[in-house]
Amino acid sequence: MIQDNITLAKIVDVISSIASGERNISTIVQNDIYELDAQPDVKYSVFGITQNTHREDEAFVYYSFNLFYINRITNDDRSNEILNQSTAIQVLRNIIRKTCNYLDIEVDPLNQIQYETFIQKFSDVTSGAYAIVTFAIPLDLCVEDYGDSDDL
Repeated sequence: MIQDNITLAKIVDVISSIASGERNISTIVQNDIYELDAQPDVKYSVFGITQNTHREDEAFVYYSFNLFYINRITNDDRSNEILNQSTAIQVLRNIIRKTCNYLDIEVDPLNQIQYETFIQKFSDVTSGAYAIVTFAIPLDLCVEDYGDSDDL
């Protein structure tokens, strides 16, 4: 589906909406993944999105993000650690693919998607993965409507 006016706000909204539709994601965190520490009763699995440096050239705007999938390690022997990480990569791949399909955009070919697995102690011991992804948006789809303003 081709969308007009793909702004930063729009792409974050689309990614978050797609993530909320994933059957195993219960919580979405934007901008500060470490706010999970302030939520002792967080519902897992968690999807998080933080922004990286965005850039522009003569043809595209490149929006760059860290996308996180986090799940609690539930077994004392940590036997679900690798399963959480494997699931994380699959869920993140699915969210990225659905975002590209929905907005009719591509991942920046010069910045391939990178996945990093982790174990992290928040309020709970967790494992998962994050993806570093940059979406390439044609400039003609990045027009922001600021409304009428005489302040310029």
